[in-house]
Amino acid sequence: MKNDSEYEQTFIDIFTKSVKCRLRSRKNKGIYLSGGLDSGAVASIAAPELKKNGKTLYSYTQIPFGGYKDWLNKSKIADETEYVKEYPRIFGNVQSSFLPCEGINPLTIIDKSVDVLEQPYKTFENSYWMDEILKRAALDNVDLMLDGQTGNATISWGQFSPYVKTLLQHGRIIKSFNEIKTNSRNRNSNPYKGFIKALLDMMPYSFKKKYLYLKGSLEDYGKLCPVNPEFYALMDEKNRFRKFKIDTYFMHTGNSIEQRLKLVNCYSHAHLSCPENKKSMEFGIARRDPTRDIRVIQFCLNLPEDQYVRNGEERRFIRHAMKGIMPDKIRLNTGERGKQAADWCQRIKPFWKDLETEVSSLGNHVLEEKYLDIKGIKNNYKLTLNMDFEKNSAPEIRMVIRSIIFGRFIRNNF
Repeated sequence: MKNDSEYEQTFIDIFTKSVKCRLRSRKNKGIYLSGGLDSGAVASIAAPELKKNGKTLYSYTQIPFGGYKDWLNKSKIADETEYVKEYPRIFGNVQSSFLPCEGINPLTIIDKSVDVLEQPYKTFENSYWMDEILKRAALDNVDLMLDGQTGNATISWGQFSPYVKTLLQHGRIIKSFNEIKTNSRNRNSNPYKGFIKALLDMMPYSFKKKYLYLKGSLEDYGKLCPVNPEFYALMDEKNRFRKFKIDTYFMHTGNSIEQRLKLVNCYSHAHLSCPENKKSMEFGIARRDPTRDIRVIQFCLNLPEDQYVRNGEERRFIRHAMKGIMPDKIRLNTGERGKQAADWCQRIKPFWKDLETEVSSLGNHVLEEKYLDIKGIKNNYKLTLNMDFEKNSAPEIRMVIRSIIFGRFIRNNF
């Protein structure tokens, strides 16, 4: 078995190749850059490589709009500017752009997005700022955009609960208890909660669901689905979702390999490929993710689990492997994580009541009535009128927006 340094060097060799082969283009190179580990790792390899040829890496970062009211807890931040500024400071050839995207929101670009994608879409929360970044990048003569979207399942994997479940499944009870105690100490939390969480993760899904329901902490993710229940049953969606473990995605904690395979399987990649390719064609900018490279995926899936979590430290491997390569302010940051588009719900608040006529008309088209849960959508919209839009956590709001997107797709095309 290799030691830590050998694993880390092998990873750097593979990851460097995956980044370098995605830097081939005739114009400028850009990157969606946050203050996190994934896009940060890509930037930390790409910038020095470009510097060898006297070229610049153009980075683009979404920041909150001027009227944003911070609602996040201390462990999350909406504005990652202070971290992103480390890249031009250390590498020199990174040109940073910070975009507040004033005057736009997920509602303002629905019609254009439906027209470009030629299908309904559900990932509207990030839609407005990703488009704005591509517009800005085009002005900078960029024809290639890097990102680290798949990194959470590959290079920066290291979720604690799946690791503990892996240990317990292999009978390493003492090791798992020690890890829970160390992790709790690192987070200044009660180890008792960690033990209870581990026991729940080992329980069957049905038992865990009943327990959380009785406790009153079961989130109803069904509210996210605007599909007509009759059509849902006719298509046998329940069994199809069970086959791909979609129905238990939010509830069931698998072991480390199960959790990652949910994120890197062919269905996930096929789902992502359509909007990415359509947006690439719209702006003439190719999107490339080195953390999705087959060599990176294979290496990361075969890496021993204690490389990712050890002594209570989550996301351990990337922090150690990138020592001396990634800026320490990002690499060693364990206290804060960025929250993408933390302001999207506040952006739409002034326009929400204006949607009443459109929501009321849903179901007038025969295909809307066939595919959508019209009654549920309208009831949810009424509930949202009394909600606090300062936080973007209500599934009812998401359901209504996704229904509007689907309705406009139907009306514009049929």
